[in-house]
Amino acid sequence: MKKHYDLDIVLVAAGMDFGGDTIPSGKSLGGSETCAVQAAEALASLGHHVSVFCNTEKPHEYNKVFYQPIGWVHHAQGSFPKGYI
Repeated sequence: MKKHYDLDIVLVAAGMDFGGDTIPSGKSLGGSETCAVQAAEALASLGHHVSVFCNTEKPHEYNKVFYQPIGWVHHAQGSFPKGYI
């Protein structure tokens, strides 16, 4: 019997503005953004925990995928991606 291990997967798509609801709302996306959405949703449907850092307005969840605004926060202890914690 094959064992299934849930993974924590992070994708980065630093192109056009989008979120999880962009394609269902009828808006068009570029190829890399569409690929990120479709890959993230496919991996999430297998039970993995998927986060996508992208140019989105605010953190949100859609179809079991977590979308986080891309960018960097500068802090005295170092720099880290916006939404990371």
